[in-house]
Amino acid sequence: MPIGLDERCLKRLRQGLAEQIPEFTLRHGWNLDRPSLSGLLELEKALPNKAELKASLEKFINETPLFDYVYGQLSKELNDFEEFDSESKQSRLVDNPKYSDAEALATRLIAEFEALPRSYRFTFRLNSELSTHFRGPEYKLTESIRLVRPSPEFADQFPLGSEIPGRDRWLHGGGLLGLAGPKEWNEQSIYLQVESHGFVGKWTSTTPEESAVSILKSVLGTCLAIRAFRHRYAYSPTTIKQRAYVHEQADGRWQLYDSIELDEPLSNVLSELVLDDLEGSLDTDLKKGSFLINRLKLLEKAWSDEAVNERILLAGKWLLDSYSGKSELLSFVQATVALEILLGDKAVSDLIGLGELLRNRCAYLVGKTHAQRNEILEDFKKIYDIRSKIVHRGKDRLKRHERELLYTLRWLVSRVIQEELERIERDA
Repeated sequence: MPIGLDERCLKRLRQGLAEQIPEFTLRHGWNLDRPSLSGLLELEKALPNKAELKASLEKFINETPLFDYVYGQLSKELNDFEEFDSESKQSRLVDNPKYSDAEALATRLIAEFEALPRSYRFTFRLNSELSTHFRGPEYKLTESIRLVRPSPEFADQFPLGSEIPGRDRWLHGGGLLGLAGPKEWNEQSIYLQVESHGFVGKWTSTTPEESAVSILKSVLGTCLAIRAFRHRYAYSPTTIKQRAYVHEQADGRWQLYDSIELDEPLSNVLSELVLDDLEGSLDTDLKKGSFLINRLKLLEKAWSDEAVNERILLAGKWLLDSYSGKSELLSFVQATVALEILLGDKAVSDLIGLGELLRNRCAYLVGKTHAQRNEILEDFKKIYDIRSKIVHRGKDRLKRHERELLYTLRWLVSRVIQEELERIERDA
């Protein structure tokens, strides 16, 4: 369904955009100068101030939908079809014959804006070691999230070439020289594929992309918590940033639209996740395969009702983040936030204090005996003292015993997530 702007609004947007387009400038013939589009921020005010419409536009694009749509769409076209010109330091967009008619360009862009959302699939490659005991071609967590092992049919449905030379030059990290990386799906790996709707532009971040990355983190973080995966740190002097492929549904098929580069911390943790063998107790392929299926079914419960299980999914994301970075202090805070998401309650914490609330809830949810609860209560007091020193006093490093408490903190987050998912399974 289109966004649903009335004709008077569309007319104002077309006229305002046509007036702004002659101000748009390019660097080197293909790089749209972002500050030259600043007038669009004023034009945003022509959009109706209706809560439902604003929510839709923020979901499809972001909080500055018109600006980021125009900038992202034009940047994508220029990147795909124009050549880098080292001699051209700065020029106007309308000096390019393809964009010389400002009114026609404004009419096209506003019509495309009104026709949103578009459908995309984001495909993230996981560590090859995770695929060893993955059975079947795919495992659906929801209708829009699945784990998949590439097959010839998958490769036909989701090609890794666009047949647009300017686009393909960049898709695999090749850069201006077109030094592309692998152009085939790795059949020895599994991929997480996420479907999202809205708009994905070039050189700008929009909600569908951010949402897809967030889902990736939530899934992997929850997998860590339920021990489907474990984190195995591996030293490397350099980090190869991983790329995710983006396909757009157009003309009844999935066409390769772009790729996105994942940041260094996320790229690192993706390469460091392996199957959990429960300290060697899963000592046969049959046991490992059966346990993985059991864990995936539990993970599916977490995604069965996202509104109900929002805390679990968000906590999973923060838990993964605590494994991703190189700063132990930040990791400690991120793991604490995960626990606060799971167990926090503002109304109650205002009365008795957040730390005391979390301490008791965690102890009585995870601890099965009086001794276990007392141990958790004592550890939690130490954990929250460290958290307070980091946040309020600017603590500069973790000591050895504090580093051990970070591991305890992550374990507590994992145990709470396990208990919550098992409760959901019992109630189903």
